Amino acid sequence: MAEAINEHLWLRDVRGVASVVELREFFELWDIIRGVALQTKTEDRHYWRLCTSGQYSAQSAYSHLFLGTTQFGPWKRTWRTWAPGKCKFFLWLVVHD
Repeated sequence: MAEAINEHLWLRDVRGVASVVELREFFELWDIIRGVALQTKTEDRHYWRLCTSGQYSAQSAYSHLFLGTTQFGPWKRTWRTWAPGKCKFFLWLVVHD
């Protein structure tokens, strides 16, 4: 990857561009990548910004997926009741209109 960026070898992939919009996006990306200076003797480090530890977890990704959505508070009362499944499902439909 470093060789492709430093020597602009990835420009060969411009072939087969379907529209002017794609070509414009390609050159915008090129402008961004052109400013990247890779350090050849440094190992890559991956940092997950959604978790304070910096480590990826499916739980943090799933939680982030629902940020800003409304939560249904009494879900435990709906799904953890002794009622049959079809009654729970009907109640869930009623609550969500």
